Amino acid sequence: MYIGHRQPMINRIITFVIFLVLLPLYSNSQVIEVGLFAYKNIKKITIVSQTGAFTIYGDGVRISEIYNLEGIRAEIQSDKIAIRSMNNDFGAYKVVELRGLTETSTFNLKGIQPHTKEQEYHNHLRLKVYAGSIQLVNIVNIENYVGGVVEAETGKERPFEFYKVQSIISRTYALANFRRHEDEGYQLCDEVHCQVYHGLSKYEALIPKAVISTQGIVIVDSDIELITAAFSSNCGGKTRNAEDVWSKEVSYLKARTDSFCLEGAHAKWTKTISKSDWIKYEKLEESPPLQAYSGSESMIMDDSYSEFLYQKNDLISIRRKFNLNSTRFVIEDQKDHVVFVGRGFGHGVGLCQEGAIHMAEKEYNYKEILEFYYTDIHLIQLSSLNFFKDN
Repeated sequence: MYIGHRQPMINRIITFVIFLVLLPLYSNSQVIEVGLFAYKNIKKITIVSQTGAFTIYGDGVRISEIYNLEGIRAEIQSDKIAIRSMNNDFGAYKVVELRGLTETSTFNLKGIQPHTKEQEYHNHLRLKVYAGSIQLVNIVNIENYVGGVVEAETGKERPFEFYKVQSIISRTYALANFRRHEDEGYQLCDEVHCQVYHGLSKYEALIPKAVISTQGIVIVDSDIELITAAFSSNCGGKTRNAEDVWSKEVSYLKARTDSFCLEGAHAKWTKTISKSDWIKYEKLEESPPLQAYSGSESMIMDDSYSEFLYQKNDLISIRRKFNLNSTRFVIEDQKDHVVFVGRGFGHGVGLCQEGAIHMAEKEYNYKEILEFYYTDIHLIQLSSLNFFKDN
């Protein structure tokens, strides 16, 4: 890690004054607190200012600043966070904060104990000891967060209109699940069950543009409540009712035939296991006999699939045990082997990503795509949410 030379004091004073001027602007913007590396049990980590500058606070008191490519090391010392740079030991504190001095300030995190891949984040960082490890919380403007989620969830080289779709979904999902980790001291984590988040979007130039072009837009239902914007990689040609997967009916998560995803990379799949592995599973789980799941591939696609729904828990159990792409499958008994023949990737509820990508390629706009997958929904500006609810 390179630690740059200290800047002249006059530059630090000017930068700090700029921060004080911008502070009201930050306080009025929508921010979200995201727990990072929550399951990594971080004991020691380096933090480097990648762009812009940061003021470091220990228990609310300013202790230093870092500028481009300057950094610090944080580690647990009893029940506190000890902070040091190459040249200075800044002491240990209950709570350490790094506050970006501009909206574009970014920092890198790299775990030392244990080792983690270096990742870059926008805005601010808070550290404290929690459950024996360093709790890292990225306090980030929600639009910066959305860009990072879209890149992590979709990857590169997708149509621009699809990135708009995913931006709106990610923003809506985050705000609808705002209190998921409240008991742990932040709002969302960076894992799959909240939304995958690996820091800022930097590999696909279209993503930040899509986020900006849909800034503040969220999806609400007929009662003007933020929806649970569920999505999966590929629905296999037919999306699922929420109650068929999660036992609770949701007005806007209804099954519909989707021909757009049928040529997607995850539209069809097969997996073969030994007959002995199936027999062991069948005995252990007291599962219905193999014949209960057998049939033709066409049964996966047509309405007769609903006849299998009484076996929902069995299907979920089988999927988990044998690491299958979805619960939409039939089983072929082939002497010494069992072959799963299936469609789709994921739970199949809500938006189908590969279907949405194909719709975008066929020049459907983001509103048409969202209204295809979610029933009776509305797109509104977040700032207007309370106005519409009051009326």
